[in-house]
Amino acid sequence: MNGYNWDALIQCYVSKVDPDLMQEVESDPEAGMVVAYMRHSSENLEKMKRFEAHIRELLQDEASLFQFIEQHLDDIDWQ
Repeated sequence: MNGYNWDALIQCYVSKVDPDLMQEVESDPEAGMVVAYMRHSSENLEKMKRFEAHIRELLQDEASLFQFIEQHLDDIDWQ
């Protein structure tokens, strides 16, 4: 998968598990990577740690990852 598809998958997943958080996270996908960021502040540092925890949860178990993709295939804005 390219960075654009990872970005679409991550945005869909985090929007489902923590919708308010995903409204605040910016991303910059490229062909081989994706970057997520926020303005630097102590409050945003905690939010980014929460974001990181969601991503780790998403990637922790391949079977769960594929199950999420299958369940939300039409919700993910694939590139």
